[in-house]
Amino acid sequence: MEQKNINLRMAHDVPIQKTVVKEKIQIDEDTSFDIYFDIYHIDIDDYLYIKLIENSAVSPFYYHKSFTLEDLRQCHRIFNAVNIDQVKEALKKSFQFNKIKLVYDPESDGILIKLKAYLFCDEHTIDLPLCKEMIPKSERDDKLLTLYNINKNQIKICKEIYSYLKSNPGNFDRNLLNILKENFDIIDNSDDNNSEAEQINLDFKKIFNKKKKAFFKKEKQNNEDYMGEVEIKNKTHFTWPKNSFEFKIDKNASDILCKNINYPIYEIVPEASGGFFFFFDAKIEPKEYTCFFDVYFNGKLLKGTQLQLKIVIPQIA
Repeated sequence: MEQKNINLRMAHDVPIQKTVVKEKIQIDEDTSFDIYFDIYHIDIDDYLYIKLIENSAVSPFYYHKSFTLEDLRQCHRIFNAVNIDQVKEALKKSFQFNKIKLVYDPESDGILIKLKAYLFCDEHTIDLPLCKEMIPKSERDDKLLTLYNINKNQIKICKEIYSYLKSNPGNFDRNLLNILKENFDIIDNSDDNNSEAEQINLDFKKIFNKKKKAFFKKEKQNNEDYMGEVEIKNKTHFTWPKNSFEFKIDKNASDILCKNINYPIYEIVPEASGGFFFFFDAKIEPKEYTCFFDVYFNGKLLKGTQLQLKIVIPQIA
């Protein structure tokens, strides 16, 4: 029987033999293989057959080769001291003691198994060359279908990532949205000017549409203004970047006007709080007031969301 046909026969039969040895081995950081090896008997001939199948990706090819004992002795004289069954057992032990590695062979487009072995006191490196082989045509349709399903699942995952990022304004590069759209054929028919703010409002309405109370301290800042601090807790699931908020007073709804606001100069992570400082003219009458502020986040107005601030200006002795 022609040697190529023998190898193809072994490629099918050996991985499913009861006596086959299966190991895993990496060739680099990104690529690893399942390796199968066993003795294969054809008529009066015995072969050591080795097959590598990539397990880090769906591949249309594999690497393999069969060796007679004479073939092995041509590779290295160390095989003169053993029979074919002993070679298989020695190969098993080589995996146990990490004496095997793989390297690409640029000359043959194949892979070399580099096996470290000892003869008396000397260490030897034995190269066992494996050839690259395309999978049979009958199996290629199945591989193509597998690749199609992997690609389809990747696109689905990327669409979910896109949707999550679009509706959750974390501190990430917004160009990432365009990169996802371009590379994964994502069609976004939403109104870019409004959809993100509408999604954000769902979280922020729960935070700001409740009246917050600010008791002002009795001291004056620079002998000019009353100052009050309001702690606002981040109850969203994303970080609020530094300088991401702006409050603009609703003059028609408010009892008094705010002179100035100091915002946190740090990021506010989920479940943390930030201190917002409001300044009012020292000439206002000490009593209770209510102010309403429109809320802007990352430069966008949060529609239907207002910060409601109850202000109690105390009598200063």
